[in-house]
Order: sequence, then structure tokens, then C-alpha cells
Amino acid sequence: MLFGQNETSRLQTLNNKIELFAEHENEDSFLVYTKQKLLLTRKLDRLGDWLETYVDLQDFYSHDHSKALQYLEEALQKKWREPKNPDEWEQFLYLYTFQGYHLSQLSRIWPAVQAYESARTLYEKHRFADYKTVQWLYKPLGNHYTRLGDNEKALAVFQKALLQQNTPDELAGLYVNISLAYWNSGQIQPAQTHCEKGLALQGVSSSKRAMLLGTLSLINLETGSLKEAVDLSEQALSLLGTPGAADLRLFEDRARIRRTAGLAYTRLGRYKDAQRLLDGALSDARRVWGNGLSRDIGKIELAVAEWHLVQNQPQQAVKAANRALSSVLPGFKPKTDFENPRPDELYEENTLFEALLCKAEAGSLMSYNDTDSHFLAMALECHNLAYLAEMRLRAVYQYESSKLELQTSSRKREEAAMEIVRRLYMVNAGSPIDLKKGLEIAERCKATLLMEALQENLVRQHQNDPELLQTLVSLRRMAAWYNKQRILEHNSPNADQWRIELDVVQEEINACKKRIPGIDLYESAVNLSTQAANVFGFKDEVVLEYFVCEKVTDVFTCNENGAVDWKWVEHDEALLQNLIRFRAYFSDGNAILNDPEGYLETAYLLWNKLLPQGFCGTAPRLVIVPDGYLHYVPFEALVSAKPDDNANLRNAAYVVKKQQIRYAWSIQSMRTQDALLSQAKNAVLGVAPGFAGNERGLAPLSPGKKEWATLGFGAVHALSDNEATLDRFLEEAAKHRVLHLSTHAFAGDMPRIELYDQSMLLSDVYALPLQADLVVLSACETGMGENVKGEGVMSLARAFAHAGAACVVSSLWPVNDQTTARLMGGFYRHLKSGQTIGTALRQAKLDYLNDPEVPAVRQSPFFWAGMVEVGSDRVIDVPNSMLVWLLAVGATVMLGFLGLMMYLLKKKKTNSP
Repeated sequence: MLFGQNETSRLQTLNNKIELFAEHENEDSFLVYTKQKLLLTRKLDRLGDWLETYVDLQDFYSHDHSKALQYLEEALQKKWREPKNPDEWEQFLYLYTFQGYHLSQLSRIWPAVQAYESARTLYEKHRFADYKTVQWLYKPLGNHYTRLGDNEKALAVFQKALLQQNTPDELAGLYVNISLAYWNSGQIQPAQTHCEKGLALQGVSSSKRAMLLGTLSLINLETGSLKEAVDLSEQALSLLGTPGAADLRLFEDRARIRRTAGLAYTRLGRYKDAQRLLDGALSDARRVWGNGLSRDIGKIELAVAEWHLVQNQPQQAVKAANRALSSVLPGFKPKTDFENPRPDELYEENTLFEALLCKAEAGSLMSYNDTDSHFLAMALECHNLAYLAEMRLRAVYQYESSKLELQTSSRKREEAAMEIVRRLYMVNAGSPIDLKKGLEIAERCKATLLMEALQENLVRQHQNDPELLQTLVSLRRMAAWYNKQRILEHNSPNADQWRIELDVVQEEINACKKRIPGIDLYESAVNLSTQAANVFGFKDEVVLEYFVCEKVTDVFTCNENGAVDWKWVEHDEALLQNLIRFRAYFSDGNAILNDPEGYLETAYLLWNKLLPQGFCGTAPRLVIVPDGYLHYVPFEALVSAKPDDNANLRNAAYVVKKQQIRYAWSIQSMRTQDALLSQAKNAVLGVAPGFAGNERGLAPLSPGKKEWATLGFGAVHALSDNEATLDRFLEEAAKHRVLHLSTHAFAGDMPRIELYDQSMLLSDVYALPLQADLVVLSACETGMGENVKGEGVMSLARAFAHAGAACVVSSLWPVNDQTTARLMGGFYRHLKSGQTIGTALRQAKLDYLNDPEVPAVRQSPFFWAGMVEVGSDRVIDVPNSMLVWLLAVGATVMLGFLGLMMYLLKKKKTNSP
């Protein structure tokens, strides 16, 4: 019938037939004519029309997501050439958009994100006018990043959506999405603020107002304001009313709000009300998704599992957790309640590890009522699978902030896992297998972000593409600039644009990293878990790995012969009080001097608790891997013998007198730092801003430039006074094997090192491509910072390790200028003689304690124990002239600290009312 017609007419006839049979849902005829159109358009080389046919096919099967995907993937595989014009590119845009949609409907969130990202790239290149950008692209893409937990990325996407022309309803919906991204990252205040912005809009529909109220309810649930959460949910449900049979979106919204209300009622102890709402939520969700895959159904089942757990019904909770797993794992059909998914079934979905955590908690509860350890074994398997599921997510995150949020949230689960292994260890009479499992948990949840950076630094040292590396360095500096602006000028009208521009830079960074061979974050995480049994075995050292839980501190020890032990310290009242007293002694230089006997007694009691004497009492060298509160304990200053009547601050049996101590963020991180070997051509970079003119209100430091002029430093590149700027430091730092910074530094909310012209923040340091064997931070509090659960202290010292330093010597508190200058002088003398960093630092402390010229009031550990070594312990082989210079610079360390304190004190008094 079609033979003999011209090509345009033939194509139009086919289009009419396809439209007719699609409207009447006549599948056979529809497929006959779409096949003819595919053949014709390919013969005519009309790629746009050919692609449009596949878009029609997916639309015909829009409720059969697997089949729709099959056609879309066929189009992408069979295309015979690349598009030549915008019309052809636009059809690709629709292909990727619908591919993302159908993948998300099958709960394949990460593949959906990748499809939407392909669509985003096309849209932002061509800007097609008839494409519904917010509804079809930015909202689903941002929502999927939120679902994955990459919240910073989600917010960047939503910021682009806000720049579009939006109706009040579209804007209200965006505020919901933005609020959920903030909520998901634990930022409650901005989450609440965006909901309130949405509620303040005029002309917003009842359904959008309901979603805003439902989101506020979720925020209140998070903060424990349960009554408010219930009230807001009830208001939202009232606004939604009863959806019509075909209004599936409203059923979806109502299911989510009912789930929130059900959780709130559960936590209020109103179990009948909770059951009613959760049953309703499941009914709504199944109306939308049937019995197919759905993370929303999985989330509701997890709420049901919690409902059972709080009523001490663990077996029913296991069943609900299994239903949650089955709702997101297509192949998971457990034959028994205690069957778990296989590791190769896991994918990028946070419902997986939430369900596994719930199941582990239920198994742990059941174990208390049964002497058989199989419940504990099942619970531990759930924790291990949850860890692997978390690592799958980490591997696709684009922002370190999102990885850190995941690491922090998983710490509580890891503590629960440790409790299970501890119980198994006792039940199995100290089984080596259980010891290994406990050690794996202690090691795998420490400094994971740092490990990723160190592994990248190690790969970078062997990378033979200098252009690629230089591009990566430049991009990271750009990212550091944007991060710095957002911190220092967070109220700037440019802040939103900075977020968008930072996201572009971050995408380019991730693209560069993918071009560097040898970086596979998921495989690294798996290897870290499976190889943790081999973390010990350092020659002539005893290793102590600590893991702090709510009620106990676990201590894993390995002596120089490879024998491993596991003990734990109960958090009784005596220990807690001693810790409080001990930390108070380091609050200022007078605290120990005012009560030396009390300090020595407290330091001895802690030594007796924290250092298992059967393993490490006589070891000459200790490696301390701290955790939690132990990050703030200077182990060298503990006392290893009960003080008698003759004990004083000079002759006390400090640990430093019999043992050398170095610290590590984790054993794996220290092994990696050991493998970092500097390839820098220059020896030393010395940085001393001086601040002689009180630049930026900073107290002057003692000048060292005159001394430098007379000593002739052939191997030293000195940045002093106004040469010690941020740009000069960033330019020179990577060229030197040793960095020595003598300046002011601050911990607190915004850790920073002060240079002549501006502050150097953590983000600036992270961007450095260091080649340093040693970084000495002769400044206050460089080893201090916020203790982030599951990662460690986010200090300046850690930032330099992140940037590639093999070893960092830094301070744990505001150091005294004169005593630190004396210590640093001794340190460099011993370093010059060929001693390792740790040996030289310890010997300098012993010299200080044995020096009769040091007055008794300066013998307090406050004056000598603050500088510590973290990382690789190695000999520094550099020209002698460098060490002479370092001695001179060491003598200038922090001479302005007291001046700064006096200045700040005076300023505070001046500003006081």
C-alpha cells in the first residue's frame, strides 16, 4: 500500500498509523508500523526520526519499565552514527531522560543518575527551548543524588533548577527537594528554612503545601519533636484528602507522609495509631508500585520493622527487614528468615544497609534469649554486608562531604557490630577468628577519607602523565578557592553561583581522577576489610589500635613477635572522672603546676587502664592508633609507676622515659605513608611570616631573617615576612622534601594556618600535591580539630597528610614558645645525627627533662608533651645546611604566642561592657 509514495508522504503515513494504534493500544499493529518506520528512517539516514521511533516505543510500554528500557538501550546500541544537528541531539536528550526515568522506577538509582547526567550534558550544551528542564531533568537528578546520599551534589543540581522560570508549585516542590537534601546531610536549620520559604509562597496548591508540611514533619521526627511531627503530618494528610483512583502521585505522597506519622507514633509509644498509619502507607505504596521493586515500600517496611523492635518482637522485625530487602533486590527471595543477600547482589542503594542494620539489631536481640550463637553470627553477617553496601555508595559519591556524612552515620552501626564480635569472642573462648573480625571493624571505620587520599597520592607518585597531574592540581586549587569563599563569605549574594561553579570544577576533578590508573575506591574498601588481619607486624614496635564504644574502649595489641591480643576497658565512673581531670590539666600552663600530685596520680591511673601491660609494658616503641577521646590524650605524658612521696614533675616515670611513641590515623594509613617516598628536588621550605607589623591583627613572632642571613643556607628556601604569602607557599610547597611552618595556627570551627596575607584553610591544604617526607607545624593546635566519628580529628596535621606528607609533627594544644623552641632545637640536632623523626623527637623531650637549666616550673608535661609525630618514622637524609637552618627556625617557634594571647586578652577586656 505504501509502495510508490514519496519518502515524506510514506513517513507521515507511518507516523499516523503508529499514533492511531498507540491510542487504541493495539500492540501488534503498533509494532508492525514502528518496525517499518525504523527500517525506512535508517535507509534514509534520518537519525532523528529513527530515534523518535524508539521514544514512541518506550512511551507505549511506559508501565513496563523493563521493556521500555530494552528499547531505549537498543537505540543507543544500534545507532549508526553520531548526530549532526540540534534536532538529532534533542532526540538523544529524550532517550537519556526516559532511560533515567525507567531505571529509577526499577530502583536502579545510580544507573538512573548516569542516564540523567548524560541528558544534563546535552541540555546544557544545546539549551533546547521546548524541554521541561526542571520537571524532567533537574528535579529527578537532584532527588536521586539525595537518595544516594550525595547531598552536596544534589544541592548543586537544585541550585540550577532555581535559576529556571518556575511556577509557585514548581518552586514549592524545589524547596521540598532542597530541604530533604539538607535534612539528609544532617543540616536541620537550612532544611527547616527552605520548608518555611515554600509555605510562605502565594498560589501554592494544597498538594504542594501538604508535601512541605510532611517534610517539616520529617525534620521534627529527626530532632525528636515527636508531637510536632504528628501534628504536622496530620495537617498534611488533611490537605491531601482522599486521592482519586488515577492520581498515583498523590497516593505516593500520602504513603510517605503516613510513614513519617507512623514512625512518630511508634516513638511516642502509641502503637495502634502507628500500625494504622503504617498499614495505610503500605496500601498507598502498593497501589502505586504493586508488588514490584520500590525503595518507598522498602522504607515503609523498615518503619514496620522498627515498630516491632521497640515492642521487643525481633523475629517479626527480621521478616519486615527481609521484605524491605526484597523490595529493592530483585533476586532476593529468602527461604528462611535468617538468609541474607549475597555480596554480589548489592548495589548503590541506602535502603540495603538500613535493612541489614535493622536485621542485625533484631538478631542481636534474639541472641539474648538463646544460648546458640547462630543469631549473633547472622547479625554479624548483616553488619559486614551493610559495610559493603555503604562502600558501594561511597565509590560513586562526587563530594568528600557526602562520604564523610556516610562515614559518620555508619560509625554507630560499626559500634553495634563490635559489640556482637566481642560477645562472640567471649562465647568462643577467645577465638582467633573473632579477634580478626573485631580488628577488621576497628580498622575499617577509621580515616577512610584519608586513606583514599593517601592511596591517590601513592598512585600519583608513579604517574607518568605530568600534564594530567598539573590539570588536577589546578582544578583542586580552584575548588579550594570556591570552598574558601563559601566559608568566609557564606552570606554573599554570589554564594549560590559559587556552588554551581564549584560543582563544575568537581566534575572535572572526578573526570581527571578516572584517567589515573590504579584508583578503585570500592575495591580498596573491600581489600581494607579482607586484609585487616595483616595490619600488624611492625618491626620492633608494639601496635595498639583503640576503638571507643559507648560503654567500653576496645584495645587491640600486637607485640613485636606478631602475637595479637584483645582487651577492653569498661567506661566506669572512675575512668570517666580521671579522663575529665586529665584533660583539664592541659587547659593551660598552670593547671598541672597548681596540682602536681593530682596530675601524677591521674596520669598513672590512666596508664594502668589504657596500656595493657602484659603486651606493651616493656616494648621500646609503641604505635598508638587512637579513637574518640583518646585523640586528646598525650600518651607520652602518662605515668608508668605509682607515684611515691618523692615523685615530682622532673623525676616522674613518664612513659616517654621508657618508650618511644608515634601516632597513626589508622594502621593502613601509616603503611601507605611508609610507602610514600618524596621525589621533590629541593630540600627544605621554611615559612615564617613574622607579623612584625601586627598584620591582620596577629601578634608578632620573633624575627629569624637576620640569623638566616649569617648562616648561609644552601639547601633552604625561606619564605619570611611579606614573602610568606599563601600564593608563594602554594607555589613552592610541592617542590620540597621538608616543610617547616613557624607561624600562628588555630583549631576550632575553622582550622587555619596564618600566612602573611591571609589564612590557609583546610581546603587550601587538601589541594596541595605534596612530596614531603616531613612537615613540621610549629604552631598552636595544629594537631587539634573537630573529632568526626568514624573518621578522626579533622586537624591541620591530618590535612597535610591528606595532601601527601609521609610524616607530620604537630601540636596538641597551644604550645609554649620558649620551651618549644628548645625542644625543636634538640629535635633537629638529633635528626641531623641520623636518628629517625620519632627517635629524634623523643630524645629532644628526654634532653629537656634532664636539662638542669630547665626550671622546675617548666618540667610540667604541658611544656614538653604537646609536639607529637603522626605517620611514617624515617631518617631524613638532607644536606647539613638544611638542618642548621631548621635549628635556627626552631629557635624562633611561636615566640609571639604569649604576645598573641595578651593581645586577645586585652582586646576582650576592651570590648567588655
